[in-house]
Amino acid sequence: MSTPALLIPARRLIRPAPTRRMCWSQPVRSCVAVLVYLGLSGCLPMRYPYEHIEVADARYFQSICYHTFGPPSVAYYPFHGIFISLDVTNTVELGLHLPAGTTVELKGNAVRIIGSADSGPIDTTIPIRAFRHEYVRKSDPLEFSRRDPFTSADNFGPLIGDTSDGRNLWYEFVSVTSEPRPHIIPTPRELIRGTIELPPIMINGQSYQAQPIPFERRVHTELSPINC
Repeated sequence: MSTPALLIPARRLIRPAPTRRMCWSQPVRSCVAVLVYLGLSGCLPMRYPYEHIEVADARYFQSICYHTFGPPSVAYYPFHGIFISLDVTNTVELGLHLPAGTTVELKGNAVRIIGSADSGPIDTTIPIRAFRHEYVRKSDPLEFSRRDPFTSADNFGPLIGDTSDGRNLWYEFVSVTSEPRPHIIPTPRELIRGTIELPPIMINGQSYQAQPIPFERRVHTELSPINC
């Protein structure tokens, strides 16, 4: 004798709710399509944490690929007849931009960073050395297009200024080791805020004491090119 079939009420024949995957499939496909389109166009959305330097009368330049994109972490500001550029995101990069008629000498070969990081208080001294510039490109900003005639990593002055076509001679100092094949010395990781103290400096025979420059962590977002 056969077993009778169970009769299920019609009201119990309810269609299952769509799964989470089904609900999100369309937005995911849209996001992928957007990313593919941006990738084909040569750009992707990027997020850059960086240290923002706060100094009076500063102009700010982007830090990646000859100042064409990336976070505006490079501060460029006037100082007693010369211009100084400074970036403390990842490494210390100190630039002296010297007009004709100026003679400058750095009276120290290190910077001091005091502040706080995610890991706690920070108080560290980092050596800097003169650094050979990369080659010049036509797209370089006017302020960063006249490289100095590099002679030695230990040359802290006297540094002679010059101006040509509105471009001041630019001397650069970077946090690197003193080995024959130097390595970059990074700034402390995950800095939140603090100050960087630059070495004392002599400009045209006048001495100026060490400058404490404040900075704080910020985040910069943009569509960045894939290739420089």
